[in-house]
Amino acid sequence: MRDCPHGGHSHCVTNTQTLRALDDIALATSHRSLTSQVRFEVQMPGLQWSFLDDGAPEQYFVASITKLATTAIVFQHIDEGHYALTTPAQDLLEGSVTEGVPGFATSSPPVTVADLLGHTSGIPDYFETAPRGTDTMLARIRREDVGWTPLEAIDSVRGRDAVATPGDTSKAHYSDTNFQLLQLIIEGIDGPYATAVQQRICSPLGLTQTFVFGTEHLERFDDIAAITDGKSAFARPLAMASFQADGGMVSTTVEQIRFLRAYMGGQLFSQGLLERATTNWRRMFFPLEYSLGTMRFRLPRAMSPFSPMPPFIGHSGASGAVLFHDPSRDLTIAGSVNQLRKRSMAFQVLGKIERALR
Repeated sequence: MRDCPHGGHSHCVTNTQTLRALDDIALATSHRSLTSQVRFEVQMPGLQWSFLDDGAPEQYFVASITKLATTAIVFQHIDEGHYALTTPAQDLLEGSVTEGVPGFATSSPPVTVADLLGHTSGIPDYFETAPRGTDTMLARIRREDVGWTPLEAIDSVRGRDAVATPGDTSKAHYSDTNFQLLQLIIEGIDGPYATAVQQRICSPLGLTQTFVFGTEHLERFDDIAAITDGKSAFARPLAMASFQADGGMVSTTVEQIRFLRAYMGGQLFSQGLLERATTNWRRMFFPLEYSLGTMRFRLPRAMSPFSPMPPFIGHSGASGAVLFHDPSRDLTIAGSVNQLRKRSMAFQVLGKIERALR
């Protein structure tokens, strides 16, 4: 570990020119007015580099990157024979949970476990969409800190119109509600979601700084990297304790990379399920595509015809967090700008880092 001459801390095992380029990218990002406690980590054969803003805690909220952990647990359940990708989700949930939820109508094809993982259930998103004339959950928590349970999140979409026919794989309709339902499925087998993450992922991989933020951790909120919403602090501990399976994980860049490399390396579930999670990509919102619980960041060759960026597999989070892997180079990048407003910013940094490594 060495001090970066311009502030922050970085470590790198590579040539000096690449080191300086990566430092410059991180420092320029850190100096932008809308970033908060920037951190990035890179690992590939022969190269390891990291950056952490001066004074910033190592732990940060990874937001929807948590969905990779949820997916890994579901895949473990499938490997253990508890259910299959084709199992109707209704068979694994109480009738009171699914009643009135769009996508579970008897006239529709059954919503399967695969549909929940791949955002092809047609179930509306509880977090960033709402009926006309009402506030989204995101709008509510921007005003004040509120918490909710999975059942309350699911209640908020009852009676709404489905956004697509269940099983329509022409496009992924991203919905955090899908992962609140998966949380209930996981808890029906493993007990509390946080316990499942600890026992099935953290303990086997030796992740001692990774955990699911819950109400029992409210007093630790200020010890975790601060998220900003524009130029305002996003101090919402009750909300952060409510995301759980769709976005409640706290980790470090080192442990995030260890997790994704295990995920992509077949250490957490069977090779067959890994192949299912990293094929049959569906368009979502440019430039992101989705398979089963897993995201792909892919820029068209036309945007950089002479030096195309390879596709990256992993996930991102609305807090400005990214965790992606390039299998062609065994390259993994983790980091966050801790900013809710400009979600493209973290991807811009990811692209700059990738180009510096060529």
